[in-house]
Amino acid sequence: MKYLSPQKFSWGDAPWQIIDLSTAGKVNIQVDNNTIITLGTPLNQQHNEFMMVAKWCEWAIQQDGLQENLQKKLHEVLEENRQNKQSEIPQEDLKERLKEIKEDILKENQSASQIEDRAEALRRMKECLITRQSMLDLSNLGLTSLPENLPPHLIEFNCSRNMLTALPEVMPKGLRVLECMENFLILLPKVQPPKLMVLKCYENYIIWLPELSTNLRVIDCSENFLQFLPPSMPQYLYTLRCAFNSISLIPDEMLENLTRLKVFDCSSNDLISSPRLPPKLIIYYCGENQFKTVPVPQPRSLKVFSCNGNPWDKDNLPTLLKAVEGLKNQEGLEELLDFLHKEGLVDLEGLEELEDLDDLMDLEFLDDPELLERVKVQEDLELLDQQLGLLSLEKQQDSQPVNQQSEHEPESASKVKRDLSEVDSESTMKRKRFM
Repeated sequence: MKYLSPQKFSWGDAPWQIIDLSTAGKVNIQVDNNTIITLGTPLNQQHNEFMMVAKWCEWAIQQDGLQENLQKKLHEVLEENRQNKQSEIPQEDLKERLKEIKEDILKENQSASQIEDRAEALRRMKECLITRQSMLDLSNLGLTSLPENLPPHLIEFNCSRNMLTALPEVMPKGLRVLECMENFLILLPKVQPPKLMVLKCYENYIIWLPELSTNLRVIDCSENFLQFLPPSMPQYLYTLRCAFNSISLIPDEMLENLTRLKVFDCSSNDLISSPRLPPKLIIYYCGENQFKTVPVPQPRSLKVFSCNGNPWDKDNLPTLLKAVEGLKNQEGLEELLDFLHKEGLVDLEGLEELEDLDDLMDLEFLDDPELLERVKVQEDLELLDQQLGLLSLEKQQDSQPVNQQSEHEPESASKVKRDLSEVDSESTMKRKRFM
């Protein structure tokens, strides 16, 4: 489809092969000199798709460069902050910050060699719509904006490494993966797709995060301009990365509520203390902050504790020693171990080296939606096991006469053990159906 004039497009090589959208609610398709096909009401799927492609074509010929889009977005950010009575950023401070961001973006844009290729973006979008592809890749095209209406059937969308200052306010409802890293984004859309599981928005200029989709499992918002995180985070989070920002505080309760979090990276921020860690955390990066100590005990599940570049305090030696109990020698722990060694508290030669790095890397960079869902299902079943076990134990205790409890205790304990074994067997069979 080629643009001819507003609301008119050619769909073939012959001059009479024209699609006319100028009549409200109708699509007139001229197939030859004497034949015109008219599609019906706006509820017709074909009509909606023709209108969508028409808007894409109009977007493709626009010349709304980076500077115009940036100025518009900066104004929107200031207005939104002014209307937000609970904003944590004073308006004058925000103006100064946005001024710095604008100068930085325009300076970076001058050194960029990428040319905007909207024609290629249009081709990819039309192909995606026609073939019903679930994934659309518009990365590395030098785009300064996107059309407001993306293909509605999208599950994965990648618009990374462009010059975008904003994303469409309304994203496809079924979207599960959004990759928009390495752009000039200042804010993310206020309303996120309800099924979104993976959000990668690192290396942008984002100053605050919106209310996040409750279904999210992976968030990487590293290398932005964040000063704080949202007060509540999605409960099923598996990975949270917020490194290289300006965050000065992470409330204890925020992380403690993330009972399924496995990977947390808050390195290179302005944190003066480490938050209390969630119970199942396996990998923790917190280097290059201002920690003098860390909360103990650490989660028993913790394997990787990378904390180099913090000003440890001798007044906290007992706590720091307890923090490394059970951990193996590893690269990110060198400075703390050396600090404790110089105080005569740790024998470095006697420490076992961390070796299962490949398995930990697979765990750390897990971002496949299907595998993440499988992890959630498995954890749900394990939680169900525990709850059934507790209920079984309570039932056995309640059924015993008070004066005979000690006499029958061995039999009760044995029965609870058998019940738990049966629950575990049934749960294992359920898990196999999801593997």
